[in-house]
Amino acid sequence: MKKSLLLASALLASASAFAATDGLTYEAKNGLTCTNRFTFDNKHTGTFNKESLPFVEFADRVRTAAIYPEEDLVLFGYSKPLQLDGEEAAVNTAHIASVSLVDGSGYKETLLTVDGEMIRNLLCINNVGVDNFGHIWFCGYVQTLSTTPVVLYKVDNFETGECSKVAELLLPAEEAASADGRMDYVNLIGDITGVDAPCTVMWALSSNYAKVHRWTRDQGTDDWLGGFDGFVSPENDFETYPADVIFNTASSVTMVLDDEYSGSMFYVDGNNTCPALYDTSGALLESFASFSEDDTKKAFIPNVAPNGVGEFTLNDELYMIYAVNQPNAGVTSAELRAVKLGEGGTFDGMEELWMLPASDGFGDTNDGVRYHAIGTKKFVDDNGKTGFYVLSYKCKNGLAVYTIAEEGFVDPNPNPGEGGVEGVSVDSSNAPAEYYNIQGIKVENPQNGLFIKVQGNKASKVAL
Repeated sequence: MKKSLLLASALLASASAFAATDGLTYEAKNGLTCTNRFTFDNKHTGTFNKESLPFVEFADRVRTAAIYPEEDLVLFGYSKPLQLDGEEAAVNTAHIASVSLVDGSGYKETLLTVDGEMIRNLLCINNVGVDNFGHIWFCGYVQTLSTTPVVLYKVDNFETGECSKVAELLLPAEEAASADGRMDYVNLIGDITGVDAPCTVMWALSSNYAKVHRWTRDQGTDDWLGGFDGFVSPENDFETYPADVIFNTASSVTMVLDDEYSGSMFYVDGNNTCPALYDTSGALLESFASFSEDDTKKAFIPNVAPNGVGEFTLNDELYMIYAVNQPNAGVTSAELRAVKLGEGGTFDGMEELWMLPASDGFGDTNDGVRYHAIGTKKFVDDNGKTGFYVLSYKCKNGLAVYTIAEEGFVDPNPNPGEGGVEGVSVDSSNAPAEYYNIQGIKVENPQNGLFIKVQGNKASKVAL
């Protein structure tokens, strides 16, 4: 690879020191508190832009985000056009950007390669994720599943961007004709390498069917097998809510984590459907079907277009977070709803906790990608209290992290500038100052321009 390309793709230092909170108050409910750690969004801070998050420049090519818990980072996968020496047109290449999960600082981006070669395609990293054993993985959008495999990659070295190809998942010929379509978003649980645990991969079809594909890899093997009694897709379409519709484009699957990493229960949230819970027989276990006839519950039903759902367990109780609105200028704004599920995880016993954010949503820029990324990381404080960091990312509209925790939880990472629960503050006045240009590149001798000054835990714009 050309040295100039390597330099161009080197890690960028932070321009994201402008993160602020949404300024909203969240009332404690069900013994839990909710606070906004930070947000970059169009509605509250106006900072979801390329000055604070340079990847915003690439708009709907930055569709998914995930928590990298080992490093307390938020990862964003996107295809970035690069003009290479000797080539007339820019080519789209796979990149991962990252910021701190704690405060949104430290923006970096890395070009991804396999055997020293770039990965090229318009949406060559449409999905980014981290498996349950700390491996970063990604894959690209696939237009025609009957003839094109879904390729899974693992990031072997996050600092250098070196990756390896783990699998090429191609439909068997006997299934391709009856279950063809497009793949937008993948869900993966377990160990993608198959070393420490099995692995399950799923996605919903964007086609004229209401079907999903499921692949499994047993621990200690290299083989990927169909996850529906040996078949990749079940014979019949899934029952949906609303009834008798297909999932349509940009559908998402979210598997419920179990000890075997089997994904034996999973949510599907389609562009024509609301989140519904299924098992591997294809049976519909939970949906919003009964809510439409109950005036006290109708408000729980989300619009069908936004796709995204997540779960977490706290004190043996199940909680769900799901996307409510697809941004639409002047009409709806991107937002999530956090709820406590009923006994046994039932929808019917659902209790509302908070809308995230609590006012006006993130923004109303229609991103066209429909997917709302949701993720969680669990923390336990010194007193045994549990909290979760909750990631919310909506393309073109915003990025935020919330803390949902038991009352009395002492956050191990107090919000910058707030002093934290214990009232601890940091004196930055004697810390060395560093300067960055607006693109986030460190400048050793800044002069004649606008720069970002970072000193300790404080950052500010300065003109020199």
